Amino acid sequence: MRSRICIFTEHYYPDESATGYILTRIAEGICAQFHVQVFTKHLGRGVEPSSGNHHIRNQVHVQRCRGTHLDKNRVANRIVNIITLSLAMFWRGVFEVRRDDVVLAVTNPPTMPFVVMMVCLVKRARYVLLIHDVYPDVLVATSLIRSGDLLARLLDWLSSLNYRNAVGVIVLGRDMKERVLRKTTEIRDRIHLIPNWADTGEIAPAGKTENRLLKEHALCDKFVVQYSGNMGRTHDLETLLGAATMLSNDANIHFLVLGAGAKRKSFEDAVRSAGLKNVTILHPEARDHLDVLLAACDIAIIPFIGGMSGISVPSRMYNIMAAGRPILAVADEDSELGLVVREEEIGWVVPTAQPRRLAETIREIRLNPGRLTEMGKRARQAAESKYTFPAILAQVRKVLTDAARMSGSNHASA
Repeated sequence: MRSRICIFTEHYYPDESATGYILTRIAEGICAQFHVQVFTKHLGRGVEPSSGNHHIRNQVHVQRCRGTHLDKNRVANRIVNIITLSLAMFWRGVFEVRRDDVVLAVTNPPTMPFVVMMVCLVKRARYVLLIHDVYPDVLVATSLIRSGDLLARLLDWLSSLNYRNAVGVIVLGRDMKERVLRKTTEIRDRIHLIPNWADTGEIAPAGKTENRLLKEHALCDKFVVQYSGNMGRTHDLETLLGAATMLSNDANIHFLVLGAGAKRKSFEDAVRSAGLKNVTILHPEARDHLDVLLAACDIAIIPFIGGMSGISVPSRMYNIMAAGRPILAVADEDSELGLVVREEEIGWVVPTAQPRRLAETIREIRLNPGRLTEMGKRARQAAESKYTFPAILAQVRKVLTDAARMSGSNHASA
């Protein structure tokens, strides 16, 4: 008899966010070995699947829980959304999770691991934690709370408690593993480093000359630096803007920015105010067009604010590699992003908050096209040899299988 895996996640198909896509692929990828039940948010009127709150997609049973849908770019609204969704998912979990289930919880939103911990304590089930962002560290790094204050200490204690109660903890990078272990060394024998993957089947290296996006915006003959993804509080768009300003008189270099998030409006306003003609800002492309998007540049930039080492690992790094594009990382030296870029020799690492250094690096890169080409080839090779979906899924499946065996043996002996 197959064990059941219950996945608690705010984001799930048809949500195209990185978390939604990753959890959907995992859920559908493990269906051959497990019965899979997903608990996720209700998407709102007009976008919900026609089958309503409960439906089956690709053998996955999906149960949608109702919460508020206020503008998430405002902190107060986001908090209300998180609280209402957490209450709804706790209620659903208490009624539907069984003692012999294994629950997989992701750390977005930050209350989700605690919801799952409480559900599993009530139902005597086991859970595995998939850490996408480390809390409260990310709140401190983005200045939403202060390090060392009462709230930060409380959240840190709760996170450590959550880690200790999990039968498995999955982290995305070496830096994240070190940070989590500093919080509690008790989980050393059950912490698993499993990175995200590259969609090497759907994304392949392609030239610029026939790229739809570049042709539409007359950028085929430019040296294009692309930023695509979430324009959120953890991203150092200020350094990107500073470099673009310093390079505004170089007609050969152009910045292509695609994304949405809390910093998008301020970034657009700053570009408009400075009259920067070397920056094009577009809305995000649908995931179906990701291959076109990632090929629309000479180099992709991933800018993080300082102090993010061990807190978050950018999933888009691996798809950039699949597209055969070098990476310009604005990041801490010891971050997983910085380590991969240097170890695989697939790009450059620039310190955060140094726009002049970034501008100088971009100038140097443009003058060395041969090196850029070699780095792009190495990026694709690394994606194919280390970060394919089947290889990463097999590691996740093993963690869940081990947890299911523990749950089954405990249930049998009870």
